Amino acid sequence: MTSMWFKPKPQLEVKTSDASLRRHLMDKIKQQQIKNEAAPVVSLDDFFKGNEDYGSIGCNLTPAIGPQIFYEQLKALRSRPDVQDILVQISNTNEDDPDSLMWPFSDQIYILTSASGEEVAKWLAPLRPDEVEPAHINARVRTSDLESDVEIYRAWWD
Repeated sequence: MTSMWFKPKPQLEVKTSDASLRRHLMDKIKQQQIKNEAAPVVSLDDFFKGNEDYGSIGCNLTPAIGPQIFYEQLKALRSRPDVQDILVQISNTNEDDPDSLMWPFSDQIYILTSASGEEVAKWLAPLRPDEVEPAHINARVRTSDLESDVEIYRAWWD
């Protein structure tokens, strides 16, 4: 018989990253690296779907936010009518790490928008970037693909 005074603590659910989605992301990154261009740039969905690795982005934030909070916030921003897209730059693939589910690392994203830099910084404040500044993206995002009034801003986390 169980004592009414004792309630077992619920077990914390430990989520792991999705291996098949990680492989898909790695394939996209490798395709860009083969062309020997600048750092790979991927979509929000490619970077965040299946990503449960808290070390993949914003890992120095205290308290930690986690990739899925980043994803929800950035998807909401991407859905704004004044945002053309949001892209994630891959800084390190972590390919040589023995943990096969370790997600690639990013320390910056690019927001393609017609809004001002000050407005973009306000939108991103809950994610606590170290900097939000005007930027240029490498050749993977051709300027001909940008809408006429769109500027590019880079958000960076140390």
